Amino acid sequence: MQKRADIQSLRALAILAVLMGHAHFARGGYVGVDVFFVLSGYLITGLILIEVESTAKFRPFAFYARRLKRLLPALVVVLFSTWAFASVIVVQNQPSDAQAGELASFWVSNFYFFARAINYFAAKSSSNLFLQTWSLGVEEQFYIIWPFLILLFYGHFRRQRNERQLTYALIMVAIVSMALNLYLVRVNPKADFYLMPGRAWEFAIGALVFLGRRNGRFRRSHFTLYGYSLILISTFVFPTDLAYPGFWALVPCVGAALVLADESCPRFLLVRPLQFTGDISYSLYLWHWPLLLVGIWAFGHSILVRLALVALSVGLAAITYFAVEDPIRRLNVTSYRVFVPSLGIVVFGFLMLNNWYWNAEAMLRDRVHDEIFEAEHFDTAPFWKLGCDTEFNSAKIRACVVGHGKRTIGLVGDSVSALWFPTLREIYPNSRLVVLNKSGCPASTINYFSKEIKAPYTVCKKWRRRAISYLAKLDPSILFMGSGRYPAYHFSDARWIKGTRETLKRLAPHIKHIVLMNPVPVLPFNAGHCLWMRADRPKWLPRRKCTYHLPSKDHMFAVLKQAARTYPNVFVANFDNIVCANHICRAKVKGKIAYQDNEHLTASFTKSLAPQMTVTLKALFKSRRVALKW
Repeated sequence: MQKRADIQSLRALAILAVLMGHAHFARGGYVGVDVFFVLSGYLITGLILIEVESTAKFRPFAFYARRLKRLLPALVVVLFSTWAFASVIVVQNQPSDAQAGELASFWVSNFYFFARAINYFAAKSSSNLFLQTWSLGVEEQFYIIWPFLILLFYGHFRRQRNERQLTYALIMVAIVSMALNLYLVRVNPKADFYLMPGRAWEFAIGALVFLGRRNGRFRRSHFTLYGYSLILISTFVFPTDLAYPGFWALVPCVGAALVLADESCPRFLLVRPLQFTGDISYSLYLWHWPLLLVGIWAFGHSILVRLALVALSVGLAAITYFAVEDPIRRLNVTSYRVFVPSLGIVVFGFLMLNNWYWNAEAMLRDRVHDEIFEAEHFDTAPFWKLGCDTEFNSAKIRACVVGHGKRTIGLVGDSVSALWFPTLREIYPNSRLVVLNKSGCPASTINYFSKEIKAPYTVCKKWRRRAISYLAKLDPSILFMGSGRYPAYHFSDARWIKGTRETLKRLAPHIKHIVLMNPVPVLPFNAGHCLWMRADRPKWLPRRKCTYHLPSKDHMFAVLKQAARTYPNVFVANFDNIVCANHICRAKVKGKIAYQDNEHLTASFTKSLAPQMTVTLKALFKSRRVALKW
C-alpha cells in the first residue's frame, strides 16, 4: 500500500497524544492508542484484500514475515537497551520489569499487565518499564486472527467473493465487540483495557472505512479537520479516571475514521515535521516510556526534565528508524530467512530477560532490601490476616475483637485509620478493642467514584451504613474514627464537612466519647521506593532525600474541627506532630521504616508512637475537663 500523507499525519497525531499524556502535558493522551488501532484495522484489511484481489491468493507466511520485519527489529533494540540500562540503575522493580520484558518479546505482555491488575492510568515512577508494550500485544493478537476472519467473511475460501457480506460481517463484529466493551468496562475494566476482544470494534471501524473509501462513498468528503478536532479534544479533555475504553473511546476512533475517510489531503498534512513524526512513530512509541520513567525517577518531574526526555526520545527514535527499522523493512528476503533469525532472536531475548529476572531476585534478597520489602508487604496491622477487611466487592461487616475487659474501645474507618490499631492496643492493654475496617471507605458519609472500577463505589455506602448501626448498638467507651485525606477521594471541603456531620449525627447520641482523627500526612513520594532508590542509586546520580516538610497550617484539621464543632462529645485529634517530628516527615525514623507507601504507616512505627499518642489524648480530654482512666 502506497505511503499516504494523511496516514502519516494521523500516526504523528496518535504518537504525540501518547507522548503528551505520558509526559504529563495532556490528561487524555491514552486515546492515541485507539487511533493506532483504527489505523491498523484500515491498513491490514487493505493489505489483505489488495493481495487477494491481485494474486487470487493469500500467503500467510509472507504476511507474517512482513509484520516481523516491520515490528521486531525496533522492539528488540528497545528491549535490550532498556534491559542493559535498567539493570545498572533501577533495582526496585527489576523482577516485574524482567517478567514483562520476557512476555513482550513474544508480544503477550498485555496478558501480564491484565493478570497483575496494573492500572495504566495511575502509571508513574513505580510502574513497569515495558508497560507501553501492552498495545503491541493487542495488535499482534489482532494480526494472528484478523486475516483469516477477513478471508472467511469475504468468501475467499469458497472462491465466491462478496464484499457486501464482508461489510455486514464487520458491522456485526463491531457491534458484538462494542457490547462486550460496554459490559467489561463496568464489571472488569482491566480486561476491557488490556485484552483484544473488547478492542476488536476499533479495528473493525478501520476496516469499514477502507471498504467505504475504495467504493467511492467518501469522494466529496472534507472530514479531516473534524477528525483532528475530535482526537485533540479527547486528548486534552478526557480525564484519567474516565471509564475507558467504554463508550468514550468512540470519540477518538470516530475522529481517526473521519481522517482516513477524507480523500482530500489538506496542505497542512504535508509539512515535513508532521510526516517525519509519522515515520518514526513506532520507534518513538517504544522509546518514550522507559526514557520518561527512568528519567523522571533519576532527575525529577520538572517541565525542563520532561521536555529534555521527550527530545531524547525523538532523537533515539530517529536513530532507530533510520539505522534499524527502515533498512530491515526494505530487505528483500524470503519468508524463511525472516522467520528463522526472528525466532532465534526472540528466544535469545527471552532467555536474557529471564536471566535478568533471576539475577534481580537474588540481588533483592540482601538485608537492606529485605527490610524494605518486609515493611511494604508485612509490617501491617495483624487483624488483616484474620479477614476483617473484606474483599473489594463485599459490604459485609466483620468486626475484629481483640482482648478482654469491661471497657470497649472502637476503631472505624478505611485502611489509613485502621493502622492505628497497634497503637491503641498498646494504650488500652486491658480493654476490648473492636475494629471495623473497609479499605477505600472513609468513615464520613460520602459516596465517590472509584478509579479501580470506573464507577460509583456503592459497596462503601452499604458497608458504612451497617458499620454505623453495629457501633451504635455496641456503645463503646471511646470510638476512634478516621480516614485518609479526602483529596485522594476528590471531595470538596463542603462535601467532607457534610459527610462527616452525617456520620457523627448517627453515632454521637449513642457513644460517650468520639475521637475524630486527623488523617496521617501524605508523602509526595513512596517511602519504600525512596529508600530503595537511596540504597541502589549510583553515586553519579543526584542524591535523593526521603523527607517531606509539612506545611505550617493543616487545612484538613481545620475542616474536621468545623465538622465536629456542634458535637460536645466529639474530640478532634491531630497526630501530625508525633508522626512527623518538628514538621518533618521521614521515610525512616530511629531505625524503623515509618510508611508502607506514601500514606499507610507501618505497624511497628505506629506501635512505637503509643507513649506520645497517650500524652496527646490526655491533653485533648483534659482540655474539655473529661477524666478518663488510662
